[in-house]
Amino acid sequence: MRAHPGDWLIIERDGVERRGRRPATAVLIRDAPEATGAGGDLITVVSPVRARWTLPDGTERTGTVKASNGTKAGTPVPIWLDGVGNPVDAPVVRAPAHREAVSVAAWSGTAVCISRGGRS
Repeated sequence: MRAHPGDWLIIERDGVERRGRRPATAVLIRDAPEATGAGGDLITVVSPVRARWTLPDGTERTGTVKASNGTKAGTPVPIWLDGVGNPVDAPVVRAPAHREAVSVAAWSGTAVCISRGGRS
């Protein structure tokens, strides 16, 4: 598989996103709202909820984290923190290179079949 400049950028960005972030556990202070929907269709599955967490130095923080709807107060939820202890999105997780290579090869073969299939 041949690497393209964009591939290297994604790999570097992935590494940079992980640096400065660490996993932690927050405890919900309030119940997360129940899942909402219309006509049986689920619309919202995660909502912002007030929670507390402890930093490595022992300082307790309070703020808003994302939690699955229906989660009750007192429930521990996994979160990611930035370098100063604020909740942030989880880092991007990339699939192992061998899976990507198989996926690219499969899609490449499909594209060739489609493009040649329309010609007489």
